[in-house]
Amino acid sequence: MRNYYVSFLLILITFCGPSDQEVQAQIDADVNSALETTTTTSTTTLAPTTSTTKPKNVSSSSQNSICRAWATATASNLSTYQSISSSISSDSYDAAYGFITFYAYQKNLESYERRLISLENSQKKLSPNTANNTAHNHILDALSTSISVVSFTILGLELDDPSYIELAADLQALATQSINSSTRTLKDC
Repeated sequence: MRNYYVSFLLILITFCGPSDQEVQAQIDADVNSALETTTTTSTTTLAPTTSTTKPKNVSSSSQNSICRAWATATASNLSTYQSISSSISSDSYDAAYGFITFYAYQKNLESYERRLISLENSQKKLSPNTANNTAHNHILDALSTSISVVSFTILGLELDDPSYIELAADLQALATQSINSSTRTLKDC
């Protein structure tokens, strides 16, 4: 009976939230909007300084370059995130319907967990412009939450305890909310 309950919860995780295509379309639209051509005039402003050295010149084209580099790398990371999420969803479906064993599912999840941790570390190394700090933090929240989703699912499988998988399903909804929040708060470069 417990395996049926675990299977039901895996199906719930699989079909929770928007489809992969909807998430990817929203990400693509918002990133493209942020990367749209901006004015090419270059204005130089002085950054505040408290030392007696010369003030550091920060040009708007330099800020624009920082923003574009962050947006391009973030778009790549989100594409990888979407691919991993799609694989997790597919494997959850396959495990729930017996197409793969729970053992194989757990091994796949362990691999996805490592990839998500690496992806989170990659995103942490990026420096957004000030206007995109909020979006950046939402993305980091989504990655961290997704890592927890996978961790709790693995724990639920190891302990044969569906309560961990229930928690993972709840956390997956939070990860989806964080991705949606990140796309809503993206700003143009």
